[in-house]
Amino acid sequence: MKRSKRAQTKDGYMAKAIYPLRKSIYLAEFLFFRFVAAMANLIPYSFTIFLSRQVGILLFHALPKRQKIAIQNLQAAFPEKNSQEIKSIARDAFINMARVAVEFVCIPTLAKKGYIQNVHAERVHEALKQKKGLILIVSHLTNWEVMAAATAMAGLPMHAIARPIKNPYVYQYITHMRGYAGLQLVDKLGAIRKTVTLLKANQVVSFLIDQHERQGAVSVQFFGRQCWASGLAARVAAKMNVPVIFAYCKRDEHAKIITFYEPEFSLVKTKNLDRDTQANTQLFTTAIEKRIREMPGNWLWMHRRWREMPDKN
Repeated sequence: MKRSKRAQTKDGYMAKAIYPLRKSIYLAEFLFFRFVAAMANLIPYSFTIFLSRQVGILLFHALPKRQKIAIQNLQAAFPEKNSQEIKSIARDAFINMARVAVEFVCIPTLAKKGYIQNVHAERVHEALKQKKGLILIVSHLTNWEVMAAATAMAGLPMHAIARPIKNPYVYQYITHMRGYAGLQLVDKLGAIRKTVTLLKANQVVSFLIDQHERQGAVSVQFFGRQCWASGLAARVAAKMNVPVIFAYCKRDEHAKIITFYEPEFSLVKTKNLDRDTQANTQLFTTAIEKRIREMPGNWLWMHRRWREMPDKN
C-alpha cells in the first residue's frame, strides 16, 4: 500500500527536524562535559576528589534501579556480610564510578604530577621479547581508563578494544584523552581481525572480560555463580600462542593510581581449542575475582553481570 505524498512529506520533515535536535542535545552534552573537565583540572585535586565522592553518593540515591542491582549482586557474592556492610560497599562502588570519570578527565594533570604509576611493568616488556605480542586481561576495577593510559605511558604499544558511544562529540574527546599517553583504540566491530594483526606486530592488546557477554562467550564461575564471559582473549591466545598477563590498579593513601602487572599466566594447552578457551577464560576470571575481593567497593556492582545464567550442565 502506497503512502500519501502528504504523509511522506510530513515524515521527511520530521526526520530532518529530529536530526538537528539530536545534534543540539549532543553538543550541549559535550559542552557540559568539557566544562566539568576544565573545572576538574583547575581546582585543587584534593577538592576534586571530595566533590567526586559527593557526586557518587548522590548517584547512589538518585539511581534506585542501579542501587538495587548492586545490592542484589553483592548479597549473592558476599552472603557472609550483613545488610549494612553490603550497602556500604554498594555506595563505595558508585563513589568509585564518579572518581573514574574525574580521574579520566584529569589524566594530563595526574601524569604531570606523578599520580600515575606502574609496578612490574618489566613483566610486560619481558613478555614482548617473545615477539608474539601480548594479551592484557583487565577488569572494571578501580580505574581501568587510567590503567590503560599508564600502560601506554610506560612505553608499551598499547591498544584497547572499545565500542563507540552515541554522542560523536563526546566520543571524539574521549578518544583524544585516551590517546594522550599513546593508547590506541580498536573498534569492537572487526576487532578479531585487527587484534590478530596487532599481535603479529608484537603489540599489546587489552581485553575487558568482566562484563556480561553472549557473543563468542563461554560459561565461567564468578563469585560462586555461573555467568557468561567473552572467550575471545583465551581463544586468540590459544590459536596464536600469545602470552597473557593480568593487570589491575588501586589507589594508595595519597590518591596515586598504581597499576600492577601480575606474572604471565600458565595457560592450559591441550589439543581441544574449545576446552582450552573455557579453562583459560575461567583462569582469567578467577584472577579478577581475587582482586575484587580485596577491594570490593572499587568494582562495577551496578552492572547486570549475572543477567543470563548458563546451565550448569
